[in-house]
Amino acid sequence: MNKKKALIIDDNRGDIELLKVYFLEHSLDYEVFWASSGEQGLSITESNELDIIFLDINLPGLDGYEVCQQLKASTSKNVHLIMMTGSKDPNARALAKQYGADGFCSKNVKDIIETFMFYFKNKSK
Repeated sequence: MNKKKALIIDDNRGDIELLKVYFLEHSLDYEVFWASSGEQGLSITESNELDIIFLDINLPGLDGYEVCQQLKASTSKNVHLIMMTGSKDPNARALAKQYGADGFCSKNVKDIIETFMFYFKNKSK
């Protein structure tokens, strides 16, 4: 069986490391890729069949909304795309949904873990 693949697109190295450690500590059998810009993230999606993407909204260059829109328009793959932000923008959740995100969470450990576990439980059914 092929290993599942996850991509973290975030320009904050600390947030990337947090998610990577979470995958390892919980023995989740995922190959984890990371990108520090929207452009890098799009490039990785072209050469990998991903199962889940954590996508920061505030990125240099293409922002997360633009990346989300491009991913949803260009792929027929069953990729679960979770947008995340450290911003307190009250419109972020609605915008993420509008651009096609499958999930949304704030960038704190508790929300990221709860969102991932919700995805993981639903994918395993």
